[in-house]
Amino acid sequence: RFDSDGMLLYKQNHKQQIYVYHYRNAFEVTDQFSRLIYSGKTIDTISRAIIDVKHYVDSNSFKLGPQTVLVNKLSATDGDFLYIHTERLGRYEDEDMLNSAGIMDVYDIRDGSYVFSFYLYHQKNQKLTEIFVYNEWLVAIVDNQLWLYRLKNEFF
Repeated sequence: RFDSDGMLLYKQNHKQQIYVYHYRNAFEVTDQFSRLIYSGKTIDTISRAIIDVKHYVDSNSFKLGPQTVLVNKLSATDGDFLYIHTERLGRYEDEDMLNSAGIMDVYDIRDGSYVFSFYLYHQKNQKLTEIFVYNEWLVAIVDNQLWLYRLKNEFF
């Protein structure tokens, strides 16, 4: 069950649904009737979920353990783009950067291709908890603060 956990987005202008998996480098694009258009891959290398499941006998429940690897934390879509927030660092990225910024990977939803990544800077030692994109604005909630970022038209 945990392996298929993710985020469902809807693109009004394309009349498409996008499902982004939390624990693997994948997303699915379907039409308005949930027919698969294509399966996409993110730039992360984890194609099979790394899930650590703990069983709690007293409540007879299962929960994710600390060794679970979250690949795609948050996602949003607008226009022809899919925005995915991840906390997984690239090969040459400094881990300290995650203390004051989030990593945003951008994909062209028309063909699933990776476009570029950028940092979303915010207050130190706080975590990005929600994102939303509308036209040229990226709205983010970091801890208890609302952040507005203007996206440059030449890149989008």
